[in-house]
Amino acid sequence: MMAASSFHSTNQAKLAAEYAVKVAKRDSPDWRELTDSICYKAIRLCLKNSGAINQTQFNVLNTMGSTNFYVFVRNTDPTVFNADIMRTVPQGSILAFVDRSDPGSEYLSHAMIATGHGMAAGTKNSCIGIGTDYGWELLDLANNLTWTTTGEIQQTHPETGTRLLTLRYRTLPL
Repeated sequence: MMAASSFHSTNQAKLAAEYAVKVAKRDSPDWRELTDSICYKAIRLCLKNSGAINQTQFNVLNTMGSTNFYVFVRNTDPTVFNADIMRTVPQGSILAFVDRSDPGSEYLSHAMIATGHGMAAGTKNSCIGIGTDYGWELLDLANNLTWTTTGEIQQTHPETGTRLLTLRYRTLPL
């Protein structure tokens, strides 16, 4: 029998992942709300709207920004080094694409939510080299990101050029 706390966290993650997939259909009533948000704000809304986090947890996440994102994903959370690892990231996990190109600092370049089997949902995904500039969508990260031999993601965007990003994830509960 599964322990209550394990069931609760698995249930939260499942709620978040299922909601993320459902909203990726353009006819979802919440599609525009997530689409119009900044990527990491959309993930917070996804977690809250799905019932995976409560208002208090949402308020804590609401204190973060692109350079102060450790309430979202910490530098001690697991790193995704390649497509095989991406396929094992638990559904409902928060994904953070971290730019460490400036020595001594980290910047949250993008955020998504894992939906399982290497897939993830998010908005304004073109900044990681796949997906569109506008729209909450479901993407196959494992097969479509450009993984480097050093365990980073090569991000190429017409406006920002090419950068290397580290992908970390944080599982629920927060």
